[in-house]
Amino acid sequence: MTQPQLALMDADPSHTNDKAAVLEAVATAARIHGNLLSSNEIRPYIPAHVYPKVIGATISGLVAKRILTAEGPPVRSADTAGANAGRWIPRYRCDLPALAALIAEGDS
Repeated sequence: MTQPQLALMDADPSHTNDKAAVLEAVATAARIHGNLLSSNEIRPYIPAHVYPKVIGATISGLVAKRILTAEGPPVRSADTAGANAGRWIPRYRCDLPALAALIAEGDS
């Protein structure tokens, strides 16, 4: 997605609950996995009703805000439902205090 597309999705109030669910999923995975995670660790905590493009847009937003920063070698995606199965995906270091502050502000 391009930055304008991400901005449009971010501004769409119909995705507010989905974004909040993704943020909570990232926070949960970061706490459980010691702040080092990939989408493999996040995916199990994302509710099934979340619109898939919101997941990518939210993760991209966290990367842009430097709450998630690439760290370590990439890993293979364990996603079996989407198009990323077997692809190399980044691992991220999560700034959990910054993520918690973002969640508390209600901003994604």
